[in-house]
Amino acid sequence: QSQSQSQSQTQSQSQTQTQIQTPTQIQTQVQMQAQLQPQTKLQTQVETTQIQVQTQNRKDNGEQVQREKVMNTEVDEEEEDYNSNDGDDDEEIEMVAVSLDEANQEKEKEKEKQKQKEKEKEKENNNENDKENEKEKKKEEKGKGKDKDKDKEKKNKGRHKSKSKSKNKNKGKSEIEDKDKKKFTKKKKEMIEKEKEKEKEKEIEIEKEKEIEKEKEEEIEKEKEKEKEKEKREEKTPQYHLDFYGLDNKLYDPSVEWKCGVCFSMDGDDTNVLVVCDGNCNRAYHNTCYDIAPIPKDQFYCHFCRYFQEKQKQIQSDQSALISTPLLTKTNHTMNITISIMTITTI
Repeated sequence: QSQSQSQSQTQSQSQTQTQIQTPTQIQTQVQMQAQLQPQTKLQTQVETTQIQVQTQNRKDNGEQVQREKVMNTEVDEEEEDYNSNDGDDDEEIEMVAVSLDEANQEKEKEKEKQKQKEKEKEKENNNENDKENEKEKKKEEKGKGKDKDKDKEKKNKGRHKSKSKSKNKNKGKSEIEDKDKKKFTKKKKEMIEKEKEKEKEKEIEIEKEKEIEKEKEEEIEKEKEKEKEKEKREEKTPQYHLDFYGLDNKLYDPSVEWKCGVCFSMDGDDTNVLVVCDGNCNRAYHNTCYDIAPIPKDQFYCHFCRYFQEKQKQIQSDQSALISTPLLTKTNHTMNITISIMTITTI
């Protein structure tokens, strides 16, 4: 480009040197010719017109030369600007190269960060699988030894799946990652449901234990109430009626209208207590009337019930004696029966 521009400049300069003439030079030439030759009016007019045409042509040529000069100067300026801007362009190229290197470095850093994140996710998944496996081990050790083989298979499956996940991630396929995530979420849901069921069973067992504890507490409270009643009897609290069946020392209901079989009174005090007979007579007697302690140590029987008990004992002994003696006649046997019947009727 620089060589072509220099050639154009030389050509334009040569043209200007050959073509350009000033108007003063033209006038002098015309005057010299007029002096040398006599001319007519027509010749002079023709010559003048020719001169005018030549001057106009020269003017036009001069304008073209100036235009070419302007163009050449502009081209030179552009070349200078181009040459001066070569260093700036080099600097810009260097800056672009540096920015590209930085962009590549940032991309590599982002890739490394993504790889680290993937590794961390793998570690988290492996840790979660290990935790779940440990929980299953503890639960199985408590009371489920039969399912050990199944748990081992589950653990092995979890490990194989973790390895397959790492391989799939190294491949960089998003579809495989999505599948692994779906499988992992399904397993999590299943584990959560199993844990919920186990928690429900535990809650049911806890409720049963609570009911058993309540029953035990009720029994303990009943025993405490019995002990309190016994303590009240031992302290000789005011007792009007005392039911003495089976040496249980139960305080009798005072609303029942008991009467003494001796004095026929219903009154009672701490020192004068109505004691109910343990026999079948269904009667009560004051301890003062019968010369008894207010709370006797043994079972209390009135005189009638004692007599009846003694007679029953005699009859039982006689019957046992008759059975043991085979030499007795029918008459003696019948007589003994009649005697026993008579005694019962008299009683």
